[in-house]
Amino acid sequence: MTLYNRPVKEKKVFPAQIVPFAAWYDAAQYLRENGYNVGSRDFPNPTAFVAGKYQLPQKWSDLNAQHRATVAGIVSSRDPKNCEVNVYFFE
Repeated sequence: MTLYNRPVKEKKVFPAQIVPFAAWYDAAQYLRENGYNVGSRDFPNPTAFVAGKYQLPQKWSDLNAQHRATVAGIVSSRDPKNCEVNVYFFE
């Protein structure tokens, strides 16, 4: 599978919950606990994340093609408030 012209190494799914945005916050917490820094939500665009301590621009739309090619992966959802959230790790 490829997303944004990048091969996907792994996908992790965070199921929807009753509390709004709970799946989104669970995904962001999981990434932070595993050494990633998550950018800001830019719905309906995905949110980029990178390994280590690195300052991302606030939104996916602020990343140019060069930066998008270097991110560790993305977080996306059809509806981050009410639906499952998918975390895609790029190769």
